Amino acid sequence: MAPTATAAATPFVHLFRTEQGAYVYDANTNRIVAVDQSVQAVLRHFTTDRSEEEVLDAARAEHPTLAVEVLRRAYHDVQQARRRGLFSTYRPKDFVPWEVTEQRRQTYASGLQQLILELTEQCNMRCRYCTYSDHYPLTRGYSQRTMPIEVAEAAVHYFLEHSTGVEGKAAVTFYGGEPLLRMDLLERCCRLALEKAGDRVRFQLTTNGTLLTVAHARRLAAIGMNVLVSLDGPGAVHDANRVLRGGKGTFARVSANLRAVRQELPEFYQHNLGFVCVLGPTTSPKQAFEFFEWEHELLGNGILVVNFVSAQDSDYWERHPPTSAWREELDQLRAEYYRRLISGGARSKFLDALFQKPFLSLWRRAKQARLPATMPLHGCCVPGSRRLFVDCHGTYHICERINRTVPVGDVTRGLDLERVHQVWDQYRDACRSSCLGCWAFQYCPRCFVTVGNGQFALDQAECARIRDVVASDMEDFCRIAERNPFAFEFMRGIKVR
Repeated sequence: MAPTATAAATPFVHLFRTEQGAYVYDANTNRIVAVDQSVQAVLRHFTTDRSEEEVLDAARAEHPTLAVEVLRRAYHDVQQARRRGLFSTYRPKDFVPWEVTEQRRQTYASGLQQLILELTEQCNMRCRYCTYSDHYPLTRGYSQRTMPIEVAEAAVHYFLEHSTGVEGKAAVTFYGGEPLLRMDLLERCCRLALEKAGDRVRFQLTTNGTLLTVAHARRLAAIGMNVLVSLDGPGAVHDANRVLRGGKGTFARVSANLRAVRQELPEFYQHNLGFVCVLGPTTSPKQAFEFFEWEHELLGNGILVVNFVSAQDSDYWERHPPTSAWREELDQLRAEYYRRLISGGARSKFLDALFQKPFLSLWRRAKQARLPATMPLHGCCVPGSRRLFVDCHGTYHICERINRTVPVGDVTRGLDLERVHQVWDQYRDACRSSCLGCWAFQYCPRCFVTVGNGQFALDQAECARIRDVVASDMEDFCRIAERNPFAFEFMRGIKVR
């Protein structure tokens, strides 16, 4: 149910069904309520300006098999539920405006959480789905630029001076290109951060793995680096996309490096190494799953992140449309994940990484009596505080995933809060017309990244797609809970950063 012109007169709900039951998602209270079919029939036609008889007539016309007395009882049940706060027609009035409150002032003074340094735009690989390839016309493309030492040091100083109040450890992370091409600069930044902040700072990088030699790994281990290695699966899957400039696959080289590091630095390998797998329409999801299920020695105990090739501002999926066989494999993996949830079977790192996120959001959803009149911007961090990205030129961006069209400062001036204010209000204006009346906005993944082209306009077709995805996730969540009410209890122990 998309926002409509008469939405203010209708309950702010989404109606859906599974094979076993009927449900109402109540956007105001953030509750999922199991109901009878008759209640759904009444809610579908209920408006505050319709009489009881008008609602019943409309419901009966749509459901002629439901008796009038059943629908009348359902109508009274709806009214009773409304008196308890459910099925309200209330909608939020606005999103939070930008205000430099004392709390926000403190965030920018001492609460910066993560610095991401683009050490270089150089890369020794040419992955076929890379966000800097021709598939992503709004990104920068490949170049030989690297970050000057003085820019890197200025960024580290600024970040650490403005992260003293962070709970836990502030993160200094490294980005490229391939960051290990600038190993000396990376190490210099880490030494500087350790001298300045000691044990209140942690380090992380993502690497393509081709340069992760034992010699480099020793240097990374000495500074406590957490490493994510890009590995898409077995040789045929990995080499389909992750190739050198000449087109040669890299699986043999990466796996050889990993085995050598595991042998020479077992503690570092077990505790500091994880993997990133990217799934695309040109490779087999099933083969990737089987690889990560069975290659225990190679993969160790680290985290596993599984992503799909990004469709943001890209023609990749149009130029490489998934086959029916590819979709079938993905459906089979989803069914296997659901089967394990229902049966309480063994956890799978790969399946959890691929399918768990929406269920975690639904299971942990916060209930309330009613939405506030002024809502936070959905899915958005406080710009520059959560992930401060610094490109090779020393320009600050909201995060590494946003295109370079909305800079928010630089290493000379620091964060430009006036520019942050402009970005916030432009995005807020774009969301006002579409999002305040949308039942799914509390689960919408959109954020500043989705307007990285600098136009600050929401694609309504994408909005409809997101609603469809959220609706499907809710249906599956309830299907699983119907068969095993305790299926999601394991999520109590999951920590989300």
